[in-house]
Amino acid sequence: MGIPLWGDPELKVVEALPEATGAVSGEAARLGQIGFFRDQRVVEVIFAPIDNGSGDMDYGPGSISVTVEVSFPSGNGARTARSGGYDEAAYRGVIANYEQARPWRRGRGKAARKRAGDGEMSAPLGEGEWYKITVREEGIYRLEGRDLVAAGAAPGMPVASIALYYGGGRPLSESPRAPRPQLRPVTCLVEDGGDGRLDADDAILFYGQATSRWTWDEDSRSRSFHTNPFTGDNAYWLVSDEGAVGVQPPRRDGTPVGSAQVRRTTFRARLHVEEERASLHVAPGNIRSGKEWYWELLQRGDRRSFDVALPASASAAVDLRVGLYSDDDTDALVQVAWNNVVIGTANLNVEGSYVLQRSSAADSGGDGPGELEVAYVTGEGNVLFDWFEVEYERALVADEGALIFNGEAGGETKRVEYALSGFDEWPRIFAVSDSGLVEIVGATQESAAGTLSFQDGADQPARRYAVVVASELKRPTKVEARFLGDLRTRRGGADYIVITHADFLTDAQRLAEWRGTDDRFGRPPETAAIDIGEIYDDFSWGLFDPTAIRDFLSHAFETWEPAPAFVVLLGDGTYDYRNNSATSQGNWIPPYEEQESTYDEWYTRVAGADDVADMAIGRLSVQTAAEAEAVVDKLIDYDRSPEFGSWQGRVLLVADDTFNADEPQRVEIFFTHDSEELAEKFLPGELDTEKLYLVEFPFEGRFKPLARDAFIRRFNDGAVLLTWVGHGNSSVFAHEHIFVLSTDLEALDNGGRLPFVYAAASQMGVFDDPDEDSVPEALVKWPRGGAIGMVAATRIGFHNSNIELARS
Repeated sequence: MGIPLWGDPELKVVEALPEATGAVSGEAARLGQIGFFRDQRVVEVIFAPIDNGSGDMDYGPGSISVTVEVSFPSGNGARTARSGGYDEAAYRGVIANYEQARPWRRGRGKAARKRAGDGEMSAPLGEGEWYKITVREEGIYRLEGRDLVAAGAAPGMPVASIALYYGGGRPLSESPRAPRPQLRPVTCLVEDGGDGRLDADDAILFYGQATSRWTWDEDSRSRSFHTNPFTGDNAYWLVSDEGAVGVQPPRRDGTPVGSAQVRRTTFRARLHVEEERASLHVAPGNIRSGKEWYWELLQRGDRRSFDVALPASASAAVDLRVGLYSDDDTDALVQVAWNNVVIGTANLNVEGSYVLQRSSAADSGGDGPGELEVAYVTGEGNVLFDWFEVEYERALVADEGALIFNGEAGGETKRVEYALSGFDEWPRIFAVSDSGLVEIVGATQESAAGTLSFQDGADQPARRYAVVVASELKRPTKVEARFLGDLRTRRGGADYIVITHADFLTDAQRLAEWRGTDDRFGRPPETAAIDIGEIYDDFSWGLFDPTAIRDFLSHAFETWEPAPAFVVLLGDGTYDYRNNSATSQGNWIPPYEEQESTYDEWYTRVAGADDVADMAIGRLSVQTAAEAEAVVDKLIDYDRSPEFGSWQGRVLLVADDTFNADEPQRVEIFFTHDSEELAEKFLPGELDTEKLYLVEFPFEGRFKPLARDAFIRRFNDGAVLLTWVGHGNSSVFAHEHIFVLSTDLEALDNGGRLPFVYAAASQMGVFDDPDEDSVPEALVKWPRGGAIGMVAATRIGFHNSNIELARS
């Protein structure tokens, strides 16, 4: 229900009929969450299920009548509230008291646009020539003039116009209220030979970070390792523009002068070792899901050993941390040993993550590897081994011409001297941070000792240094010209948006153009096709990050006119964001994953801090340009050149039988019963309803082949709507196998007689599996017919809610 912008609503049950005791479980009705649907403040009114006396709860209509009164303070919205067009169609379809609530909508305009803004940002978005520079590892990078020319830049770029920017390289917060990272200038070193132009052999030196890395936490005053669950590709941005804020790094004098307060020949090294081999979250039906992965499953009696290289170790002492997970039924004793010496045990008896932290003075064997052993000694349940970390004292010795280390932390110490060794040629020394690099000059060499020394101040947190010889400078993974800022600065708007991958952009534009001319239902919507690469560029600063999709839609909702009402995701996606399984074909449009669930609807929750979807959203899970072309052709032909016939007035209602192979003792009459109710009370009377009920077919062994034949025949005859009420999974209709994707898809030959399919069943829409297509994906992509669209559960579903959606 729509409610005023201020004040809390109240609900009173006026009447509940019949007044039989126990007719309703708990309260007959109550208020749910308060939030926003687009510009309309709303409250949920929730009616309780009916207790039918057998212990099962039923939401069936007609059994009881409940009348409620919802009261709230009077109020008005702002005069600038948007109305008309597809906004009104959305409100009319969702808000129960649509006419009453219209005056109460939230005002838009300058205030709303300011809320949607990103604050002050020094990057000249939408101006100049932008180049995206991709890196994967921490280090000092050499970007050459020829790299930019290969990406499309004119030779001899003016050095005075060059600036380098960085968005921080971290995943976006999923909280819509959390601050967003800004694109900030970072210092770099331009080596142009003094002529003011970046020629082919000239170079820009800059500091690049990995997306998964150690970070300093100011609250705990410590460093911790953060893993990016989505990507290993980090992005830096170079712009050539007269208005760019170029930041040339000052050189800092590091000449050893006098005696420093502290002289360091070692530093505290940290290793984080982790392999992502299996998904942590597994939904019912053995459906892998979520963002978190772990290394290895441990069961009682298992022992796992790991050789840990400790290069240039300067001490036998190490600090160890081991990351583990346990299930809710786990009660296990886990033991950790270092070099065959037990240093700690942990009792895991609570579901969740656990970190075992211990120190050891056991001999590490100098430069040789230490040995870590993790043992599941005794207990019950599963233990999941995730990662380990080793912290040790390491000599300031180069490893293949490079050394990156944290310096002395501040405090009473003001100046520190560092003595480095192991370089075969003279290296360059840089102080590095999120803000870029500063070259330190004036280091001295002590030939007899074979050391290189420099001095610098001490800060809190400790400064980080990168020392590298010329031959070990890293090279970017990729350099490409991009149009940074186009979406953030775009004028106008669109009712209907197709978000797609560059591989499918041509067909996305065709679909958007068709929708923009289709006036069968009134004014054609204004449309747009958006390359998801542009979304990543503008809203996660070039990083692959699903949250960028929601941030873009939020920005479009707040600032575009018209604001999007319909969103199509053209491209397949998988929970395996980083292809840890090595089996993913691609992640063109990633899904949103939340532990055991996945739902694209999350992307459209943009108008408030609630879980109300503010736009309609659907997905076309194509993986190739050929599939995209075929699916878009199918959609346009269905609208523009339909195959006329009796099928257009026919509904096919298919219901499962009473037998459940997983629970043979249970008799499930509700599939047929509820299908009959759909036919009698909910399907339009002007349509011909054909029924295909599995109870009418005999078993042959475990299956019902005659039912399968009838289903295929009816499917090929065509129907405007096909509703399946029963069991299923991502590849099968019913335990009795009336349709098995791997063997029966080839039998479908319904041409243009394409049904829209609704499956009141569980797990049939698992579209995010990296290895296999689900039923909806296969039916929509099938070239000789199939379906025009399908609604199906992406994870486990339950009959009551499935059938309630069917009624709606």
